[in-house]
Amino acid sequence: MRVKNRISIAIVFAALVPLGATAAQASTVPHSRATPRVAACAQWNVAGTWASAQSNDYHVTFHIVQHGTKISGTSVNPSGEAASLGYTTGTFTGTVKGDHFNLVTHWTRSTVTGVLNIGNYYGTVSAGRITGLGRNLTVGISHQTVTWLATGRARCVTS
Repeated sequence: MRVKNRISIAIVFAALVPLGATAAQASTVPHSRATPRVAACAQWNVAGTWASAQSNDYHVTFHIVQHGTKISGTSVNPSGEAASLGYTTGTFTGTVKGDHFNLVTHWTRSTVTGVLNIGNYYGTVSAGRITGLGRNLTVGISHQTVTWLATGRARCVTS
């Protein structure tokens, strides 16, 4: 019984080693189905313009300035959406720590409702995109969570 097991192991091993390779070489031969690993980015820089689409059909553009892990800038609603919301622009502060993105934007007072809306956007940065969740933090306003996706330029500054 033991002899049969050794023979099967030898046959399996032989099938994994390319023809003509020794056992020592077998460990250095890459597997043909192996996917190369991409190093994770330890810190992203997202400075620039990011166009977003939210699940509630709003499309905010973020103009981001980044210093280290801190971000700031302006949020802009397109004119058609701004007319129904009653505000066009806001200012924000936040952070990008590794691939974790978080900002809070304070919109100008709505000419429709008279409310100063505060939006929180958080998510994950990857090459060319940020995906995440957002919600309105304003007291007395629905805090329903929306999904959002933004596209722009992200640079890995630390691998």
